[in-house]
Amino acid sequence: MTSFLIGTHSFLLHVNLVGDDSLKKLSTLNNGHHYGISCPAHEPNVFYSKNKDGYFNKYDCRTLRMLGQVSFGDDVGHVHQCIKTEKGIYLTDTLHNRLMFISNKGRRSEYYINGLKEDVNHLNSIFICGEQLVLLLNNKSDLSEVYILNHLCKDKFELWETIKLNHRGCHNVYIENNYLYYNASEDGLFVRLNLIDQTQECIEFGGHTKGLSVTLKNFIIGVSEYAQQNERYHTNGSIAIIDKAQFKTKSIVPLQLGKESVGNINEIRCISEYDYSMVYPQNLNLFNNKRNQIEIMSIKKIQKTWNRLRSVLDNN
Repeated sequence: MTSFLIGTHSFLLHVNLVGDDSLKKLSTLNNGHHYGISCPAHEPNVFYSKNKDGYFNKYDCRTLRMLGQVSFGDDVGHVHQCIKTEKGIYLTDTLHNRLMFISNKGRRSEYYINGLKEDVNHLNSIFICGEQLVLLLNNKSDLSEVYILNHLCKDKFELWETIKLNHRGCHNVYIENNYLYYNASEDGLFVRLNLIDQTQECIEFGGHTKGLSVTLKNFIIGVSEYAQQNERYHTNGSIAIIDKAQFKTKSIVPLQLGKESVGNINEIRCISEYDYSMVYPQNLNLFNNKRNQIEIMSIKKIQKTWNRLRSVLDNN
């Protein structure tokens, strides 16, 4: 059985799947708009979810009960994705067009896109690998972009590389081997871009694609009905299971709370096994200063380390 957390415009959900196509259980953990779920590698028995700007709610993965709150500041707005690490919190302050890191001691690093301090680029998704960070810029009506930044000594961000995407209105970003993956939400696609020869493959879903979880064998993405922002609280949503090796859809699982719609899907995280979609273990450098030499830690090694740590904590 595989367990997922799903943040929507209306709920924080817990989902259990049997196999890749059978929904066993769907329950609500909290009401309201949820975007940003962080499952820290160093804390495998807890997760953090953003319900309202200013703080995370902290939950126990085993009991699914809320444990408390972690503040990240009242001057941060419209946070989309957020990542809790051993050293602090990374987040996208979408309202102010900036990427932020807030250390455990409260020290901040900030990076404003093109120096602009209002929501122009609509940055929404991040992926951390060692001292580098991959940031997706939605860019609204313009083509989306990916920024790759170095985080130097936790004091400042330095732009290292930019990648222009061929779609508008994109969300989520993940890199494995020589491929960059993202949701072309506006076009209802999940895209695999080859970073060596720039060729791309797309899987079409005919709905708003947003939210990405990455397990050992699968990609799991959210597919929701197209709707305007003020109508997304009452839309229907499904999760699509995609085979990583074949890059083909295995199944689409509808989510339904009785007669109630789940709302537009914003975020998906796996909590029954390691989720690779937001952060790799510390000291992993995905890029080795050469565009055509992308180095990545063995996924099986990461999974083995995570399983061992979680087993130790479960026995305490």
